Amino acid sequence: MNFLYYDKELVYPDAENIEANPDVVYPEYPYEEKVVSSSPNKVYETIRKMFHDMGLDEARYGTKDWNPLGQWICPGQKVVLKPNFVMHANGSDRPDDLESLVTHPSIIRCLLDYCYIALEGKGEVIVGDAPVKDCEFDLLMNRGGYIAVEEFFKGKSDQFTVKFYDFRGPEEEGGQYFNNGDGITVNLGEKSWFYQCGHDERKYRTPNYPYERVAGHHTGTTQEYMVNSTVLDADVIINIPKPKTHRKNGYTAALKNFVGINYSKEYLPHHTEGPVSTGGDEYIHAEILPALASRLRCHIDIARVKLSEKILVKAMFSAKMVKIKMAVMWRIYNMLNKLDQRWNSLRGRMLNEKAREGAWHGNDTLWRTVLDLNYVLRYARSDGQVMELPQRTILHLGDMIISGEKEGPMEPSPKEQHMLLFSDDVVEFDCITARVMGFDYRKIMGLKHAVGFKPLTDGLYEELVVASNDERCAGRLQDIDYTKCTRPFVPSKGWIGYIELDKE
Repeated sequence: MNFLYYDKELVYPDAENIEANPDVVYPEYPYEEKVVSSSPNKVYETIRKMFHDMGLDEARYGTKDWNPLGQWICPGQKVVLKPNFVMHANGSDRPDDLESLVTHPSIIRCLLDYCYIALEGKGEVIVGDAPVKDCEFDLLMNRGGYIAVEEFFKGKSDQFTVKFYDFRGPEEEGGQYFNNGDGITVNLGEKSWFYQCGHDERKYRTPNYPYERVAGHHTGTTQEYMVNSTVLDADVIINIPKPKTHRKNGYTAALKNFVGINYSKEYLPHHTEGPVSTGGDEYIHAEILPALASRLRCHIDIARVKLSEKILVKAMFSAKMVKIKMAVMWRIYNMLNKLDQRWNSLRGRMLNEKAREGAWHGNDTLWRTVLDLNYVLRYARSDGQVMELPQRTILHLGDMIISGEKEGPMEPSPKEQHMLLFSDDVVEFDCITARVMGFDYRKIMGLKHAVGFKPLTDGLYEELVVASNDERCAGRLQDIDYTKCTRPFVPSKGWIGYIELDKE
C-alpha cells in the first residue's frame, strides 16, 4: 500500500500553534477538551485525508468511531514512533533551519492522536531516535518544538502517556532524555551483508568511534548490532523519516532512518579505511595526504573516547590535556584536508575524487549496515534472537513537505516538496522517494540490493504501484514523471553525475 499526497498548499502549521492542534473538531477527535487552533493546520488535515483516501476503516469514516490505524494497532500493544532527530542544528550556513533537517512535530502530533484512538486511550507511546554523537537532545527537543507536543498529552489522560526518548546509551555524548532502555545485542551472523563480503574487516570505520571497537563487532560469523530494547519491545513501529540527500549513502529515507534504533553506534561501519586500490572506500586515490589524514582521524577518535572517560571519572587535569591534544590533532587534520583539496583542484579532479571519509558514490560499506539494521528490526525478538518470521508491524510516513538536498544529512539545503508519502513496505517507500528525488535506484548500491530482497519486501520494482490524490503522481512507479510536480534534487557533491535518472 503506497500513497503519495501532493498539494502545493501543503505547508507546516504556524509556529504559534506549538501543540500542532487541528483547526477543526473532527468527529473522531478523541479528547474531551476539544482544543483546536485558530490558524490552519494543513498537515493534520492532509494526513486525515490520506487515511480516508487509502480506504482505512472506510465504513466508519465521518463518525466518532473512525479508527484508521486500527487495522495495524490494537489496544494493549506497544507502539514506537521513529522520527528523524539527527541533530539539534543544521550544519549549513542556516543553523536554525530544522525544517529540512528533522521530522516536523506537527506530523508526530497527528499520528499520536490516531495512535490514541487505536489504543482506546490506554497505554504508552514512545517517540524516539538515536541522533549523531554530538546532538544535544534536550536542545533539540526545545528548538524543534517537541516539548509542547509531549506536554499536550500530559493533561489528557491518566491512562495514556507519550514520552520522547533518546535511544543512545550512556556512553554516547549528549545526555539522556527520559530513556530507560537497555542495549540488546543482535548477531545476524551469516545473514549479514558483511558476512564474507570480501572487505578487510579490520578496516571498518565509524567517525567519532575507536576503530578497534568497530571492527571487533564485524568479523566472521560475528556480525552484531546493539539496538535499544525499547525498539525491540515494540509491537508496532511507525517510521517517520525526513527524506534528504546523504553524503555517504546517496539519499536517506525509510531504510536509512533505522540507523537511529541503535543503543551504541560503534557497531555501525560507515566506510572502509583506505583507497579503492587497497580494498577501501574511504577515498579514491592512494596518495600521502588522504592517508595521513585518515590515520590522524583514527587517533582523534581514540582521544575523544578517552576524554569522555576522564570527564566521567572527573579526572579534570588529564581531561584538559586530552582536549589540548585533540585540538592540535584537529587543526592538523583540517590543514591536511585543505591542502589535499587544493592539490586535487589544481589537478582538475572531479568533486567525487576529492571526497573523504567514504562520502562518495563508491561507498560500499554503509548500505550493508543499513540493510542489516532493517533485517534486525523486522526479525529480531525482544531478547535479540533472530527469527524466521517478522516480529512486529512496521509502517512508514515520510515528511516530504520540506525535504533536504545538496549536503545532507547534516547540512541540507531546504527543498520544498509539499508531499507526504505513506507505505507499509520499506523498500517500496525508498524506491518511490528515490524517483521523486530524480535518482535511479539501480545506481544506488543499497537500494539496488534491497529491491527483490525477500526478507524486507515482497514486491518487484516493475510491479510497484503508487496511489495519489494527484493523477500525475499515480500509476506504475517506473512510468511516473515526477518532474511534472517538482524539480529533481541536487545530490551531495560526491554523488553528482552518478545517481540521477537518465534523461529520456
